[in-house]
Amino acid sequence: DVSGSINRKDFEEAAVPVLEAILQPIKQAMAASGKSAADFKTIELVGGTTRIPCVKRALSKFLGQELSYHCDADESCAKGLVLQAAMLSASFRTRSYQVEDISPHPIEVSWGPVNKSPNA
Repeated sequence: DVSGSINRKDFEEAAVPVLEAILQPIKQAMAASGKSAADFKTIELVGGTTRIPCVKRALSKFLGQELSYHCDADESCAKGLVLQAAMLSASFRTRSYQVEDISPHPIEVSWGPVNKSPNA
């Protein structure tokens, strides 16, 4: 086992290159979507790393607004999946939502009949 300690000031000084790198995918996603932080009413951050004080400050400063931290990762993922499935389903009516997801990998989502029999 290894253990050690570091004070916040030293940690934050050492983290500067990492904080700058964290902003790059956000800048790329915003450029690809044609959106700016001002286009969003609320920005919800999910995940353990987004709870680190210097990360929170860097993201808030870059985005120019206070950030929200109300959902946990599992809950956010499940809610997003349910919403997307309901939007694609012919069986459910939902309010009109616009979901913009920037992904570096192609993703295809489709809705079709489900075979109930494994032999079908």
